Amino acid sequence: MIKRIHLFDFDGTLVDSSPRYRTMPCGSRIDLQYWIEHEDKTMHDVVLPLMDKFRALVASPEDYAIIATARIWCDLSEQFALENDINPQIIFSRQGRTDTRGGAQLKITGVKKLLNLKQFANVTEIHVYEDNVSYLKDMCDTLGGEGHYFPSNQGH
Repeated sequence: MIKRIHLFDFDGTLVDSSPRYRTMPCGSRIDLQYWIEHEDKTMHDVVLPLMDKFRALVASPEDYAIIATARIWCDLSEQFALENDINPQIIFSRQGRTDTRGGAQLKITGVKKLLNLKQFANVTEIHVYEDNVSYLKDMCDTLGGEGHYFPSNQGH
């Protein structure tokens, strides 16, 4: 029986994809064009230590471990996950280049849909693992979750 949902950001929290990441000159937003132009370097991403906790939660029958990312989960992302034994129970991600929802909203919408399903009726805790303080606050406030902040150079 699922009692806890664990919502993990991917970039900067579970994996270091910083060689493909930079902010706009103003320094507050990701340079999305740069990210897209360097998507071919996805296989150079590196698994971070929090991945061990993620894998343990995937194996627990009382926990439901989700990857929630603002990236588009492309074929290279899938290949990286397979080669690094990353097997989430579900992935919430952008649905193509025209999906312009904010990262926090994308993740919140996914969790709310799950909470309406019968198998999640006994969920008593939602844990959010995030490197973006603003996203973390929005998700915890909206979902009543417990936040776990992991600073990174990608958490703009």
